[in-house]
Amino acid sequence: DNAPPLPPPALPPPTCWPSNPTEMCSAEALTTPLVACIAGVANEACCGALKDNIGADSDKSSSRCFCYDAVVEGAKATIAVYNPAADLGAIIDTCNKDFGANVP
Repeated sequence: DNAPPLPPPALPPPTCWPSNPTEMCSAEALTTPLVACIAGVANEACCGALKDNIGADSDKSSSRCFCYDAVVEGAKATIAVYNPAADLGAIIDTCNKDFGANVP
């Protein structure tokens, strides 16, 4: 038999959801990344804070909190209080594209 070996089975995709979103995605847990982004600019400080605290690759308990629409909407509302012109969706898109933040 000269058949090539079978490839290893594909790993399932990682789950997006934090195990305890009420505690892990609290305002306290999200304050650091949101404060860094209040200026409304997707810069190194903001994107680094998002990546380190909310990004899918983060080792923090708040990793992947933005998988929940309610958490994202709360974050948008919080930022809007301080900077109505800030567009969190656009910030996340730019951070993911230009800074590898990997925020879901």
